[in-house]
Amino acid sequence: MECVRKEEPKYKLVKLIGKGTFGKVYYAIDLCTQEPVAIKRSPKWRNKVSREVDLLQKMQHSENIVNLKSIFYTTTEKGFRIQNIVFKYMTYSLGKYIRFKKQERKENKKDRIAASDLKIIIYQICKGIKHLHEHNLAHRDLKPDNILIDTGSSPFKVEICDLGSAKKVEESIISIPYICSRWYRAPELLCGSMYYTTDVDLWSLGCIIFELINLCPLFPGKFKKDDISEECSQIINLIEVLGSPRMSFYESIKGQTSNRNKSLIKELCGMNIRPLSWSSILGGILEESERELIGIVDGLLKWNPNERLKIDAVLSNPYFAT
Repeated sequence: MECVRKEEPKYKLVKLIGKGTFGKVYYAIDLCTQEPVAIKRSPKWRNKVSREVDLLQKMQHSENIVNLKSIFYTTTEKGFRIQNIVFKYMTYSLGKYIRFKKQERKENKKDRIAASDLKIIIYQICKGIKHLHEHNLAHRDLKPDNILIDTGSSPFKVEICDLGSAKKVEESIISIPYICSRWYRAPELLCGSMYYTTDVDLWSLGCIIFELINLCPLFPGKFKKDDISEECSQIINLIEVLGSPRMSFYESIKGQTSNRNKSLIKELCGMNIRPLSWSSILGGILEESERELIGIVDGLLKWNPNERLKIDAVLSNPYFAT
C-alpha cells in the first residue's frame, strides 16, 4: 500500500456509484496511470486514522478482502475534512450481480448462476470471512452489496468490502446490537445481545448463500414504522422459515440482553412452530453435485450462534472438493 498522501492526487471523478450513511463511492480514473479506481469519500471528524483504514491495512495481504491502494484527505469549501480511500475498481457489487442474474431469469435467458461460478463465488467469500475471523474481527454488515465481484477476470475475483462496521468482538466485550442490515442480521442481534461474537457473520453468510442460489433474499421482510418494532417484524420472518427457537437459544442469550427481551425470547422458545425443509426449498434448484449446499445453509442458519457451522467447517465441506 502507498503511504498516506497529504495532498489530493490527480484523480478524475467520473460518476457516483454508491452512497450510504458512511459517505459516497465514486468511479474515478487515476490520471497518472489511467487505471479505473473506486474512491470512498466520507467525513473525517477526528485527527486519527479511522478504524476502517486501520483494519484495511491489517487485512491487506488477504486476497478476498478489498485492497487499499492509497488514502488522501481533502477539505470542502466549508472547511470539513474528507477522507478519501482509493480501491481497485471492481465490475459489480454482488448485489448488483444478483439483480442482473435475476433480470436474466425474467427474460428467460438463464434461470440461475452457473454451478461452477456459484462455487467460486461462495468459496472466495468464505476465504475472506476466514481471514477476518482469524483476527477475531467480525465484519458486522455482510450483505451482497458489501461484496465486490470482478466478472472480467478468470476465474471471477471476489472481495469483501466496507469494513466501516467491522471490529474485534469477544463474549466479554460489549458491542452494540443495532448493527448489520436487517435482512442479514443474526437473531442474537435482533434480540438485543450486546456480547456477541464473529458468529453473527456466519448467519449473514447463510443468508447470502441462499440468495446466490435463489436470486432472492431469504428474509426481506416488510416493515411498517407504525406497526410492531423492526426487530419483532424480522423475528417473525425468521420463525416462518426456521420455526420457533429451542430453549438452547434462550440459554445462550439470557445473560446478554435486557430482562424485557429475555421474557420475550422465552415465549418464542415455547411456541413449538416447526421449520420448513431446506431440501424442499432448495432441492429443486440445485444440481446433484451441489446437494451439500443444503447442509451448509442449514448449518449456518441456526438460532443458537453456538450451533452454527464455523467458517473452517464450511470450507472443508465436500462441496468445495468436487
